[in-house]
Amino acid sequence: MGETGKDDLTPAPVLPMGPDYRISGTFTLDARPGLLEGDDFRIPVGLSAMPHPGDGLLGPMRLRDLPVSEPTPCYAGDQREDLSFTLPAGFHPERLPRNRTLEGSFFRYESHWAIAEDTIRVSRHLVSRIDRPLCEGDQRAEAARALAEIRRDEEAQISLTPPADSSAESSGGANPTTH
Repeated sequence: MGETGKDDLTPAPVLPMGPDYRISGTFTLDARPGLLEGDDFRIPVGLSAMPHPGDGLLGPMRLRDLPVSEPTPCYAGDQREDLSFTLPAGFHPERLPRNRTLEGSFFRYESHWAIAEDTIRVSRHLVSRIDRPLCEGDQRAEAARALAEIRRDEEAQISLTPPADSSAESSGGANPTTH
């Protein structure tokens, strides 16, 4: 996940095999006092045990400089990621990142951001209907544009507004929890 803290992973049983597989995890991040002072940060992207929506199905997401003219493996499939981020007591985000919908000739990606009480939630979902093993030509260009937008969505920043009673700052730091 790229963050320090404590975690608890709960993988679903591998057998019996089915069309879906789920891994759940809870993470308590180490104190980051800068969060309490309004520093911008991104919600941790969650488990790295499975590819995140877009990665793999539309090509390799982390190869930012891969030329659009370079064919990449692409796959049909359905990827979903649901993250929740519990804020320190009394804090709330200044604003949430915008929701995104990307529609291509062979895929659809959606992300939805919401807040309820002290928890920020983001749900990301990608469905790819590609009918061949390689993205090339126009499909590769379309996938590359989508991957750039998906990366922007993953890297969206938020900042926290302290509670009216700023005594929370004396608690020693923010220890947010991600699910």
